[in-house]
Amino acid sequence: MKTYVNMISRVNRWFTMTAGILVLAMVIILIQDVLRRYLLNDPTSWALDVSRFLLVYIFFLGLGPALETGHHVSTDLISSKFNEATSKIMVKVVYVLTVLFGIIMLWQLAGSTIEVFKDGRLFPTVVQIPMKYVYMITPIGTLQFILTAIAGLIQSLSTFEKENADEEKAAEVQA
Repeated sequence: MKTYVNMISRVNRWFTMTAGILVLAMVIILIQDVLRRYLLNDPTSWALDVSRFLLVYIFFLGLGPALETGHHVSTDLISSKFNEATSKIMVKVVYVLTVLFGIIMLWQLAGSTIEVFKDGRLFPTVVQIPMKYVYMITPIGTLQFILTAIAGLIQSLSTFEKENADEEKAAEVQA
């Protein structure tokens, strides 16, 4: 299981690096467009479209890493209302619900992606790019999100088992 968790973490690092490069590219594209628009009175016709497409990639590449690092959905508001033991159980419940949510999202996005691959639609924008090239990241990022949630669940379960074993040893020592 440790190998699985490490593999997911490595993929998340790669996704983070790729998303960071895409953010940099998007910033460069937008800055050059602003400079051309206001300094040279010669705006590009493609910058906004390309930035929108990059934003889709950035979002879906960031889902798994955000979940892994705790920068995604948080339950602090709810879990702070419970005692420590209940909070530990709630973490596991949240991971299970996150996996279920991810599966539903994957099902929906995969269906849309398959449709655009079949019919070859183009985006109705200045940049006439086939939708499949933008949509293809959605199931990939969502699958990584699900795999990251499973890794988090595995880690929380192994931590829970280790803490229980430590408590049992402490109780035996006291007896």
